[in-house]
Amino acid sequence: MSPPFVRSNALIVSLCSAISLVACGGGGGGGTSVTPPPMVTLNGVAAKGLIKNGVVRIYTTDSIGNISEQPIATTKTDGNGAYSLSIPAQTSAVLATVTPALDNTTKVANDLKPSEADSLLPADFKMSAVIGGAAANTTMSINPYSDLAMKSAIQGG
Repeated sequence: MSPPFVRSNALIVSLCSAISLVACGGGGGGGTSVTPPPMVTLNGVAAKGLIKNGVVRIYTTDSIGNISEQPIATTKTDGNGAYSLSIPAQTSAVLATVTPALDNTTKVANDLKPSEADSLLPADFKMSAVIGGAAANTTMSINPYSDLAMKSAIQGG
């Protein structure tokens, strides 16, 4: 017959093993969970004259600069050309575009003559902006200068 402390040690080791298996989900398969990236706010103004009711789309890029086919987020600008949306934090470049809404409600304010009515944007209008990533809340305005910088970057490779 074994001494009582040997049996109690064996019982403790058995219980610890059983608890360890339960705590890790049964011991098989690895069971790793993926934590989604934190969400950040991306906001700005779309302006070539304030663009009202324009459609803003946000695209991601991969490590060599290829732009995603589908946007990760879409919103519309308000009456002051402003937009705001939440996206998953990004370490690679983020591209924003503004285009007219399909219902022909997108207008551009006449900054030179504010007393005159807003004008409709042509159906093929598009402006872009790019930033190097969005790891925190970020302001990203879309305007003729950001569009020119984007086009220069594409031409430069």
